[in-house]
Amino acid sequence: MKKLNIFLMMVLALCFTSCEDEWVEAKPLTSEQETVFRGENFVVGNGDLSGEIVLLAENAETVLTVAEFVSADSMPAEATVEFSMQMAKNEDFSDAVDVPVENAGNAATAKTSDLQEAYVKVQGKNPEARMVYVRYAAYVITPEYKVKVRVNGDETYFATTSVTVTPYDPGFRMEPAYYLVWSDDPETLSLNNPDRVWQFEHSEKDVYDDTKFYLIFDIPEAAAGSFYWMVVPQSLKDAGTLEGAYGAEEGFEYELNGPLYANTNEDYPAIAVCTEETGKYQFTVDMYTKVEEEVYANYAITPAFDYMYTPGVSNGWVPEASNMLGTTDYKTYQGMIYLAGDFKFTNAPDWNHTNYGQGGKDGEISATGGNIAGPTGIFWCSLSLPDLTYTLTEITTMGIIGSATPGGWDASTALTLVEEGSIAIKYAGEVTLTDGEIKFRANDAWDVNFGGSLEELTYNAGNITVTAGTYDILLDMSSLPYTCTLTRK
Repeated sequence: MKKLNIFLMMVLALCFTSCEDEWVEAKPLTSEQETVFRGENFVVGNGDLSGEIVLLAENAETVLTVAEFVSADSMPAEATVEFSMQMAKNEDFSDAVDVPVENAGNAATAKTSDLQEAYVKVQGKNPEARMVYVRYAAYVITPEYKVKVRVNGDETYFATTSVTVTPYDPGFRMEPAYYLVWSDDPETLSLNNPDRVWQFEHSEKDVYDDTKFYLIFDIPEAAAGSFYWMVVPQSLKDAGTLEGAYGAEEGFEYELNGPLYANTNEDYPAIAVCTEETGKYQFTVDMYTKVEEEVYANYAITPAFDYMYTPGVSNGWVPEASNMLGTTDYKTYQGMIYLAGDFKFTNAPDWNHTNYGQGGKDGEISATGGNIAGPTGIFWCSLSLPDLTYTLTEITTMGIIGSATPGGWDASTALTLVEEGSIAIKYAGEVTLTDGEIKFRANDAWDVNFGGSLEELTYNAGNITVTAGTYDILLDMSSLPYTCTLTRK
């Protein structure tokens, strides 16, 4: 035993000598006592971070004391305390993010810029004061062992509190909603005609985190070439005035895209859409665009198409013969497609309109890009026009599921692909159904599923009611709308 003790002392001496000049994190050891410091009555204060704080961009490098050691029973002689910090929107810290801190003198400090960055991650860019939660993990370091250990274990945090934070002023103001006011005569532009005051749509994000607004509209024949418009913020609509509403900046009055200009009076000329064609259009406004140091709002008016097409090797590069993607919002297009190599996207069943090819990296598209290097197989394709991105989910199986099927809602009954390697995406099978409900789903999962009605199967739609019987099933996903034929045997 004496020899063993001498050997252990020699090993420990070598370890301490090798790390003499730097602190090291403790490696996992064999007992909890070696990796956790049990701090009795361990008290941590919040320093400057309590109640309400205001963050200012001009004070980005200013540091605030965020945590400081107050007291504890039985602290090792000459021990020091360090902290790590978390911030969250939710009180249970399920969305917590780490905040960089500097430790010195048994206290932790954080730069204003780091607090701002963490705040934006959990609460967004809205400049209104909002509440967040903060907490700290504490570590004790003893000079004798030069090892940092967590106080009271990995699940213990100190000084958990709520703080109301006013973040940086973003330098611009967003309104909760915007409206398009239009007329076929600039003299009759008015907020008093509700049929010609249309609200822009917006995502579920805060308006400061998503500054784009969209509107799908039809230009009637009477307004072709003379569709005059202004963009009106919510506050002006409430006030019943067009003074201060947005028009085109000088020189862009007859353009389909360009910067917006806040009019100083109602007599400022409205803008005419530069097209003689009637039809469906998408009006997009981005109320915050920054190029270098210049900030401005802009607009774009583009034709809105009901479908996107996927010409490529699989269909002989004929858009009209390709599988289509459909849309409900004219932003996201989705559908089943068969690929056999290179392909592109077009917004019409021809090459005379806009076509999209390879973007800057995989999953991105560009109106000036070349062919997209595609895989081979059947895929569920989702295309975002605002983001110019797409995803492909390979479809390896297709089945019917539901209370009316043999497997109930627990297991799909497989259908068979009618023809391999074809743009005619059809599945068939025989199934005995009871009175009940059905849906169709791919890959024995719910990521890609279809319901609604047999005459118009829709992605992620509701259950379909069926009656009992034995049926031949033909599921046709070659073109939109998708259909299912049930033939009773």
